[in-house]
Amino acid sequence: MNPILDLRPVRPGVYTYSLRAPGQPGHPCPDFFASIADCLHDAASSLMSYFERVDVRLGGHPAGIYAVHAVAADPDTIAADLPSGR
Repeated sequence: MNPILDLRPVRPGVYTYSLRAPGQPGHPCPDFFASIADCLHDAASSLMSYFERVDVRLGGHPAGIYAVHAVAADPDTIAADLPSGR
């Protein structure tokens, strides 16, 4: 079972995310970030010790399943791989 990371724009240039288990309500991050890459890095840092993969969504829409260590190591490349990720 992979956790679900849902990235969401708050306003232009400001993003946040929530994490959840499949079928469970999300837990929103209380912080805001300047980029999707910053969101990815923050979330991956908290998931690294517990999960190998993460199901990434952008605005609730599936965007791919990624290795958590890859997201933490190179969030800019992962963000660029997402539809409208920058």
